[in-house]
Amino acid sequence: MKQSSHIILAVNDRLDQLELLASIIEQPEYRVIKATTPKVAVQLTTCHQPDLIIINVSKRKTALKLYRQFRSTHGLANTPILVIGTEPTQIDFLDSTKDDILQYPYQPITLAAKVARLVERKRTQDELDSSQQLYFDLFQNANDVVYTHDLTGRYTSLNAIGQQITGYSPEEIGDVDFKSLASPEDVELAHSMLRRKLKGEATNTVYAVSIKAKDGTMIPFEVNSQLIIKNGKPVGVQGIARDIRARKEAEEKLLQLERAQKMEAVGLLAGGVAHDINNILTAIYGGCDSLQREHGESKHVLDILEAGRRAAKLTEQLLAYSRQQVLQPVNLNVNTVITHIMDQFIARTIGEDISIICKLADDLPLISADKTQLETILINLAINARQAMPDGGTITIETSIVYPGRKHAKKQKNNAHVQLSISDNGIGMSPETQKQVFDPFFTTKPEGSGLGLAMAFGYVKQSGGSISVFSKEGEGSTFQIQFPVANGNLPETPIETAPEPIEGEEATHTIIVAEDDEPVRRVVKNALTHAGYNVLEAFNGAHALELLKEHRDQVQLVITDCKMPHMCGQQLALQIAGTVHVLFISGYSRDVITDPGFLVDGVNLLTKPFTGNQLLQAVRKILSLPKTIAHSLT
Repeated sequence: MKQSSHIILAVNDRLDQLELLASIIEQPEYRVIKATTPKVAVQLTTCHQPDLIIINVSKRKTALKLYRQFRSTHGLANTPILVIGTEPTQIDFLDSTKDDILQYPYQPITLAAKVARLVERKRTQDELDSSQQLYFDLFQNANDVVYTHDLTGRYTSLNAIGQQITGYSPEEIGDVDFKSLASPEDVELAHSMLRRKLKGEATNTVYAVSIKAKDGTMIPFEVNSQLIIKNGKPVGVQGIARDIRARKEAEEKLLQLERAQKMEAVGLLAGGVAHDINNILTAIYGGCDSLQREHGESKHVLDILEAGRRAAKLTEQLLAYSRQQVLQPVNLNVNTVITHIMDQFIARTIGEDISIICKLADDLPLISADKTQLETILINLAINARQAMPDGGTITIETSIVYPGRKHAKKQKNNAHVQLSISDNGIGMSPETQKQVFDPFFTTKPEGSGLGLAMAFGYVKQSGGSISVFSKEGEGSTFQIQFPVANGNLPETPIETAPEPIEGEEATHTIIVAEDDEPVRRVVKNALTHAGYNVLEAFNGAHALELLKEHRDQVQLVITDCKMPHMCGQQLALQIAGTVHVLFISGYSRDVITDPGFLVDGVNLLTKPFTGNQLLQAVRKILSLPKTIAHSLT
C-alpha cells in the first residue's frame, strides 16, 4: 500500500465516533492514526510526526490537558490542532493563527474542508520554515560577510564570518553605526549608492570600502548591496561584503613583480647603452677641453658641455633606478649632509616665499651611504616640495632614529635606522599618483623627466634602505627615507670641498692608458700630456702588459678601461698587482664592483663621462698614495 503523504492523528474516547471521523477524512493523500486515550495519543506522536491533530473528547478539561501536552512535545509546537466539541465557546485555549474549532455534531463536508485547510496551512508553513532555515544556513555559513542595516546605517544583523572578521558579536553590532566604522570618503560613497537605489537608478551596487574592526584594524571589502522592501517600501539594506585583503596582497605582489621586471628591463637597457654612450660623452668632454685650451671659453663650448652633462645625468638616473650604478659609500652623519647642502644649495635657491624648518635629532648615528647620491636626493626632494607650493609654504626637514617593524617589540640596536623626512604643506598627491610616484618616466610636471624619484628609489634600495611617501590632496606630502645604521664604531668621513681646477703642471710620471675606444684614448692622452705627463697608449690589456714589460722602471700608473677585447681591465690589474698604481675608467661595469653595486675596497675608479680636470684630480690623488696589492679584485 502506498504511503500517504500526510498523517492525521485523531483522538476520541468513543471508538464508534473515532471510526466515523476517520472514514470521513481518510483519502489517498491522508493517513489517519487513531487513539482512544490521551496516553495512546501521546505515544503515537513519538512514532509519527502528524501534520494535523484532531481532538474529539467529551470533557473540556481532558481536551485542554491533551492540547498542552501536544504543544510541549518536541516537533509539535507548530502542528495545527482541530478541537471538536459541543460547546465551542468553552474552548478558549487555542491559537487562532494555526488551530481551529468544529462544533459537534458536524457535517462531514465541513469536517473535510477544515482538515484540508489546516493540512495545507501546515504544508505552507513547513515550506516557509524550510526556506527560512535554508536562508539562515546560507546566511551563517557563507564565506563572505552578510549583513543588514536600516536606512540610517545602523546594523540589524551580521553573519558568523562577519562576526569573526570584525570582532563584533550580534548584540554589539546592533549598537554600531556604519559612520563609526568607515572613513568620511567611504561613508559618502555608501550614501551615494543608497541614494541611487532609493531613486531607482540602480538595484544592486558594487563598490569598495574599508571597515574598521573592533580591534581598530582597517579591512578592505568589496560590497554588493540591495534594498530590503516590505509592503512596497524600502526599510533597509542587505549586503554581501567580500574581504579583499588577500586580493590586495596579491595585487601588491603583482605590482612589485611588475616593478621588478620594469627595473630589470630598464637596467638591461641602461647597462647595454651606458658604456657606449659614456665613451662618446667622454670624447665630447675631451674635445671641449681641447677647444677651451686652444681658444679659451666660448658660449658654444659651454652649451656642448651642458648638453653632455644632461645626457650623462639621464644615463646615471636610469642606472640608479635599476640599482646598477657604482656606489662609493662612506660613513656619513645625515645631519652634517643636510647642513652642508642647505648652505651650498637649498637655502639660496629654494625661494624667499618658502620657509625651511630643520628638526635634526641629537647624537644621530652614522650611516654608510654615497654622499653625492644622498645630496642629489635631498636637492630633488626639496625642489619637488618647492614646486608643490606655488603660493609659498613650509618645508620641514627632520631626522630621527627608528626601529622598523618593531612597534610592540623591544627596541634592538642592530635594527636601528636613521630616518630622514622631508615634508611640505603643498597641493599633495592623489592615491593614484602615490602608487606610481617612484615609477620611471612617470611625472605630473610638463617639463619633468620622471626619473628624479625613480633614481631616489633605486639608490635607497641599493643602499639597503627604504623610501615611502605619505600624502593627501590639499594637505601636503611627506617623503620618509630610512637607512640602516652603519656597523662598527668607524669615524665619520669628512665632507670634501669641490677641488680647484688643475692648471698645466710639471710632471715627470709615465702613465699607460689602456683603452680600446680610440676617441676616448685620445682625449685621455691629450689631458695628461697637457698636464706634463708622459703617456704610452695601449689599445687593450694585452698591449698594456707588453708596454709595461718594456718600460717597467718608468711607469708609475696604468689607466685602464674595464671592458676591452683580448684582456679586460680586471685581468690586467691582477697581473700587475703591487707593481704600479691602477686607475679604472668605466662607463658601466660589473667587473670592479660587488653584487650590491658597491665599489670594492682598494679599487680606484673614475666613472665616465669625466672632464679633463676630473681625470687629473684622480691621477694626482692616486700617485700620492703608496702602492698596494690589489688582492680585493680576486
